[in-house]
Parts: sequence; structure tokens; C-alpha cells
Amino acid sequence: TMAAQLAESQADTSTLAKASQVLLGVGTLVAIALGALMGLTVTRSIVRPLQQGQQAAESIADGDLTHPITANGNDETGQLLQALSTMQSRLATIVGNVRYSAEGVATASAEIASGNNDLSARTEQQASAWSKHRHRWKNSAPPCRPTPKTRAPPTSWP
Repeated sequence: TMAAQLAESQADTSTLAKASQVLLGVGTLVAIALGALMGLTVTRSIVRPLQQGQQAAESIADGDLTHPITANGNDETGQLLQALSTMQSRLATIVGNVRYSAEGVATASAEIASGNNDLSARTEQQASAWSKHRHRWKNSAPPCRPTPKTRAPPTSWP
């Protein structure tokens, strides 16, 4: 009968509505979970390289030019890490050149100091020898007296 068909149709519709609501709820929860997972993944893909860049910059600031910097990707954070890596290697080269030059200056300073010590020792030897023989030369040399033939050099030329 028609009333029975109507009641059965309403029950089917009610069951279908409840199933649709459950399906919609589950779909919403799945969408929220996927959105959260994607948000977490995107956040990590940005935050991790930035943290790595921060650690690298702090290491460089502390004078550690050996901290490895790995730059993955072509995005902005990857480019930032690549720039930090390039800066680190160039700074290491500059520091090496400065160290090499400083060693050269130290070597040259040591050589100059050694030469000064040698010159000082020879000067002392000469002064000592001159002091020992001074009395002998003083007593044996004739006095220096001007002679009538000695003239003073002209102060200006004609």
C-alpha cells in the first residue's frame, strides 16, 4: 500500500540522510587531517632550512668555518643556504690567506731580529777592539796642525 511505501521511502531517505551526514563528517575530518599534515609539511620545509641557516650563521659568527652547510632545493631557503655556503668558503679562503701572510710577516720579523742581534754583536766587538787600541793610536799619531799651504775650500764658486 501506499502508506507503507511512503513510510518505507521515508525510512530509506532518513537512513540515506544519516549515511550522508556520517560520510560528510568523515570527509571533513579527513580533509582537516590532510590539511594539517600538508601545513606541517610545508612549515617544516621552510623552518628546517631556516634553522640550518641560522645555525650556520651563528657558527660563522663564532669563527667556525668548518660547519657543513647543505643547500637542497632551488627555493628561497635553498638559495639562502647556498649563499651562506659560498660566503663560508670565501671567508675560509680569506682567513687562510691572512694566516699565510701573517706567518710571512712573523718569519721576516724573526729574520730582522736575528740580523739586528748579529749587527749588535759585531758593533760591540768593533767597539771593544777600538777601545783596546785607542790608547795605542792616540799616543803614536802625530798631532794634526794646520800647515801654511792648507787653505779652506771656497764657499762659493765663481
